[in-house]
Formats: sequence, C-alpha cells, structure tokens
Amino acid sequence: MCEPATKDPMSFLYLDLMANHLLRDIEEATKDFNDKMVFLREQESNILENVKNLISIDEFLDLLRKCVVKMEIELSDNENGLIEAERTVARLERSLTGCESLDGKWIPLQRSTYKHLLKLLLSADRSYAQCACLKDEIEDYNQELIGKVAPEKIGDIIDYHNKSLELLERQISELESQTEVLKLNFDQISKDMDISSLSTKLTCQTGQEIMADKNKFQLFKK
Repeated sequence: MCEPATKDPMSFLYLDLMANHLLRDIEEATKDFNDKMVFLREQESNILENVKNLISIDEFLDLLRKCVVKMEIELSDNENGLIEAERTVARLERSLTGCESLDGKWIPLQRSTYKHLLKLLLSADRSYAQCACLKDEIEDYNQELIGKVAPEKIGDIIDYHNKSLELLERQISELESQTEVLKLNFDQISKDMDISSLSTKLTCQTGQEIMADKNKFQLFKK
C-alpha cells in the first residue's frame, strides 16, 4: 500500500509557500489600510479647519452686510438732506435776484440755514471717513483670506467684496459731487451777500453749537 499524501514533503512545501504568500498579502493590505486611515484623518482635520474658516467668513460677511445696510441708510439720509439743502439754496438764490430792487437792502440768511448746511458738510465728511475705513478693513481681510480659503471660495468672496466696494465708491462719488456743488453754491451765496466770515454773521450761541459739532467730528476722525 502507498503512504498517505499528507506525508509527502512537496505538499508541506506548497502549504508553506501559500502561507508566506498570504502573510505578505495581509501585510500589504494592513499597510495600505493604515496609509488610508492616516490620509482620512488628515482630510478630516482639513475639513474641520475649513469649517472653522467658513464660520469666521460667515460672521464677517454678516457684519459686512450690516455695515453696508447702515451705510446705505446714512447715505440716503445725507442725500435727502442735500436735496433739501439744494431746495433751500434755490429759494435763497431766487430771493437774491430781487435784492437790487429793494433799495440795496441786505436780505440775511436764516441762522438755521447756516447750521443745517454745516451739519450736512460734517455728516458728509464723517460718511466718507467711515467708507474709507471700511474699504481698508475689507482689503486687509482679503489679504488674510488668500492663504486660508480654497481658491474657488476666495474668488466668490473677492467678487462679493468688489461689488460692495464698487457700490460704495459710486455712492461716495455721488456724495462728493453733491457736496462740492453744495459748497460752491454756499460760497457763491456768501460772496454775493458780502459775508466775509461766518462767525461774524451768526449769533454767539449758534457759533458755539457749530464749533461743538466740529470738535466732535475731529474727535471722531482721531
């Protein structure tokens, strides 16, 4: 009778080769699994960091929206004030056309008109300073975001900021042009009425109120 096949040395050698091959496959699979786990942990860390950045960006955008809304309200108020001032100047110009027919009598402007014009000018200067500060803050924040946010997010944020800046610049330009027109009209009225100094035409109380507004504006700029 022949001996059982399990005692054949070739069979044991074949089993040993198969076991070694399986062990190598298991080691490679384990190494690949560990590498993928490390990669997944890195990606998870990056995702958490991006979430934190997105939260910070969302908070900044919310603050920016509030600032833009507030600025629009202030610009609208200033525009309405300038329109009212233009109407007042137009009425005064119509009154000045009849000065010669009143035997050279001087028609003084009302004290409230001077005070209102000066407050409008100070308010325009304050709005311009606030817009300039807001523009600088946006530019600084854009520089900080370049290294922290994905390129596609940076493009979207920059586009939004550029649109906001363009809107603010247009509003500032309109406000500046209206302010210049108002200054020219005010200077022309003062020249036509031979007003050498505003402080010589206003009462002491009005002068003190205007100087107080001016001092407040200088403190605000500092």
